Amino acid sequence: LVSYFIVFLLIRRTLADWPVDYEPETIFKSLAASLAMGVILYWMSILLGSRSFKLIFILSQVAVGIAVYCLALLALKTFSREELLYLKRAFSLGES
Repeated sequence: LVSYFIVFLLIRRTLADWPVDYEPETIFKSLAASLAMGVILYWMSILLGSRSFKLIFILSQVAVGIAVYCLALLALKTFSREELLYLKRAFSLGES
C-alpha cells in the first residue's frame, strides 16, 4: 500500500498537466471489497490451512478471492451500466 501510494504521488506530480478524476467513492468501495476478500481468505486459511494439500489450497484461495472481490464490487454497485455491458459483451464473444 505504501509503495503504491508513493508511485501515485510521483505520477501525479509528473503528469500534473494530465487531469485524472479520482472518485473517492470508488476507491472506498474497492477498499471495502478488498477488506471483505481479506477477511474471507484469512478465515479460510485458519479453517483449512494446515489440513489441506498446499497447491489445491492456494488455487482455491485464488478462486475464492477473485469471486469474493468481484461479488463485493457488484454488491456495492461499483460498476456503471456501460462497464457491465462491456463485460457482458467481452465474455460472450463466442456466442451468437
